[in-house]
Amino acid sequence: MTCLLVDDEPLARQGLQLLIAETPQLTVAGEAESADQAAAFLDQQPVDVLFLDIDMPGVSGLSLLKTLPRLPITILTTAYPQFALDGYELNVTDYLLKPIRLDRFLKAVQKAVQQLQLQQKDSAMAPITLFVKTGRSYVPVKITDIQYIEGLKDYVLIHTSTDRLLTALTLKQLEASLPPTHFRRVNKSCIINVAHIQRVETDLLVVAKREITIGDRYRTAFFQKVIQAKTLGL
Repeated sequence: MTCLLVDDEPLARQGLQLLIAETPQLTVAGEAESADQAAAFLDQQPVDVLFLDIDMPGVSGLSLLKTLPRLPITILTTAYPQFALDGYELNVTDYLLKPIRLDRFLKAVQKAVQQLQLQQKDSAMAPITLFVKTGRSYVPVKITDIQYIEGLKDYVLIHTSTDRLLTALTLKQLEASLPPTHFRRVNKSCIINVAHIQRVETDLLVVAKREITIGDRYRTAFFQKVIQAKTLGL
């Protein structure tokens, strides 16, 4: 599972790194020292698990959670137990009190693993058809027919096996409606359907005979979640 560490204290992030080193299920995708940095990171590179400090200068961790369009599995970390109730009201997975003990950390990670498994099961049962508004009409589109999606400011262009549909949505809004096990953001302006990948190279992939660049910020997560997880002979 990929994770993002969010804490304004460098020593706290370093402590999490040491705990994660003892946890083979987790891979650190990045760090952030503020809620604004975390939001910018998640906009470019979604993660499975968010380790989030609550009490940070400026925007708090809880305020950040309220603004995210797609909420990762979240484990709160803080020195203040009085914030626990507020966190659970936002449907966080667990709450770790600093200083964090290894045994307690491992229990939280196990909860995250179980929650991710449930999410993947739900994704497999997701609706197979989306209704896309184009002009005054709503066009049914099978998720399996979507090859890739381009972001064009306040619009997206959906490429299917038989058509191209332009609709007034942002890429972020549409991404939140798609099952993450099947669709991956590969750069700032493109989401691809993993089932339609024809070839992958170090910095690009081919979908529907079109070469699409894999952005630097997305490359590690893409290869870990899509390529390595489904490659034989590694």
